[in-house]
Amino acid sequence: MAESKQRTFVKGSLIITISNLLIKGVTFFLLPLYTRYLTPKMLGVSDSVTTFTGFVFPILVLGLDSAFSAFYFDVDSREHRLKIFNTIRYLFLGMALVSFVLAFFSKEISRGIFGREDYSFLIWIAVCSMICNLLYLPYSLYVRMENRMMLFAVVSGASSILHLVFNILCLCVLHMGVYSLVVSTFLTQLLQVVLYYVFVRIERAKHFFDRPLLGKMLKYSLPLLPVVVVSWVLQASDRYILLRACGEAEVGVYGIGARFGNLVALLANGVYTAYTSYAFGKKDEKDAKQQYARILNDFVYAGLFFCTVLTVFSSGIIRLMTEESYRGAVPLMAPLVFSQLYNGVNTLVGYGIGFAKKTYYFLIATSAGAAVNLVANLIFIPRYGALAASYTTLGSIFVMTLITYIVAQRLYRISYQVKKVFFLPMLVYVVEAFMAKGNGVVQIIGFVAIIILITICYQDSFWDYFHTGKGMLINMRKRLEGEKDAV
Repeated sequence: MAESKQRTFVKGSLIITISNLLIKGVTFFLLPLYTRYLTPKMLGVSDSVTTFTGFVFPILVLGLDSAFSAFYFDVDSREHRLKIFNTIRYLFLGMALVSFVLAFFSKEISRGIFGREDYSFLIWIAVCSMICNLLYLPYSLYVRMENRMMLFAVVSGASSILHLVFNILCLCVLHMGVYSLVVSTFLTQLLQVVLYYVFVRIERAKHFFDRPLLGKMLKYSLPLLPVVVVSWVLQASDRYILLRACGEAEVGVYGIGARFGNLVALLANGVYTAYTSYAFGKKDEKDAKQQYARILNDFVYAGLFFCTVLTVFSSGIIRLMTEESYRGAVPLMAPLVFSQLYNGVNTLVGYGIGFAKKTYYFLIATSAGAAVNLVANLIFIPRYGALAASYTTLGSIFVMTLITYIVAQRLYRISYQVKKVFFLPMLVYVVEAFMAKGNGVVQIIGFVAIIILITICYQDSFWDYFHTGKGMLINMRKRLEGEKDAV
């Protein structure tokens, strides 16, 4: 059974990771289009609105996405799982109505963010995107908990492809300027509502709404709300400090660097999207802790590979992917991509806190990181702009991850290889940051040397990927041969 769960997790994470990288990664390659049709100021406005909804949406969710995972496997019955789904679904319908009311205050929100009402309609559209997200989120959570990762990947993939189409249409055909990215996001979210409602067949009877169960889940999730606020301070408040201190254009340049960091986040998302059901379903088995440590090593190894590519060749990538006005993003890439690597580590090592259902510890760790981030940003951003924001992000996420690790170990001890997980990536970062300043030959030699070094340090992870890939190819070949025989 343990091996079956392991294979299911590996298969699920690979499906989601490959889907993310091949499909959402395609959207990333629209950067030349973004930077051609959008000035840094336009992109900065769009990113500022997205940052606002990124703060409001998790508050409306009330942390119940985490509670869904934590309570889903408590009782092994179909009725219990239907109650979890429907209870969350009805509550999110109510939160969608709250979002609708919020849209009527778009002018006030625009004044609060930009100091003027010019972007109130842009905020109205972004709020509509939040409403769509609330409507399909319970279905997305249900599909993940049921390990129907292929369906999850298909819906995500179809949505991402159409997001790509909507972006091109809004930017190049309709010339919607600052509205382009926000409108295309709204259309994509609306599409996901339709796809999940069509393809996920599940009983939605009202009698499955369970108030006592909702009370238990809220008791678990509400302590996460302050975590949402401080997480936003940790990872997004720098954009508003940049906006006030340096203007929309600096936010736009910073947003380009952050988009490269998001490539590493795609890898992390692919792993822990599948990891949640695996981790909670396996935690009582004998080999669970050994497997958790192994998965973390595998994640860091893959993450370091991505970080190495993006950091060593950062100057060439920025020149290739953006217009001249965005060249200031080059020095931002290294700290931002490595901050996403540590953010992924933070999520994986923090599952011990989730197992113990002591979510207030997340608040302690995240608050410490947010405090470091906020103070450093207020001091250094007025002097050094986006460069300061990128380094304070890396430092504060590292502090948060270290605290999360220490607390989680006290609650659910796992023998992680600390030097490999925490300190080797930092050493690699320092070396790569220097190599990125060299010429092409130095960069290529340095890249090969670093890949060899991390492969030696993560030999077990290399063989994990090798055997997994080999097994997938063998299964694919057998399936193709079986189809030929059938014909």
